[in-house]
Amino acid sequence: MTLNPLSVTSLVLATALSVAALAQSPTTTAKAVTGDNEGIQTIVVPPSAPETDPQLATVALQFFLEQAQSGSDYAQLSLGESYLEGIVVPVNLIQAYAWLSLARQQGLTEAQPLIDRAWAAMTPDERTAALAVSIDYQKWMSH
Repeated sequence: MTLNPLSVTSLVLATALSVAALAQSPTTTAKAVTGDNEGIQTIVVPPSAPETDPQLATVALQFFLEQAQSGSDYAQLSLGESYLEGIVVPVNLIQAYAWLSLARQQGLTEAQPLIDRAWAAMTPDERTAALAVSIDYQKWMSH
């Protein structure tokens, strides 16, 4: 089954927000099940809507970033799309391109259309910067 990148972003973002909210409130009413190339993980979801809480969004972003930096291809894809679409973070085409490129390098073909969109939206200077950041991230991840 191929997931559409938006559903992947929503799934990973929901997971991150759930973890963030759980850290804030131990009261829960539902479960969300997420999966990645490492296996299946069950996350407890609190009854509130944490995506509307800036503090929870910050905690979720940190969780998301840590997963991407740890090599999770879907977290990299989702983080890249978050930067491309301005989901929880401001739009940043350079960061979008760099994270999406890492996901694509790991074999996630779903990243390619998003990479193409980011590239098309960038100025020549942004493209130069995006390539440099992408190379830096690839070097950093390979160590």
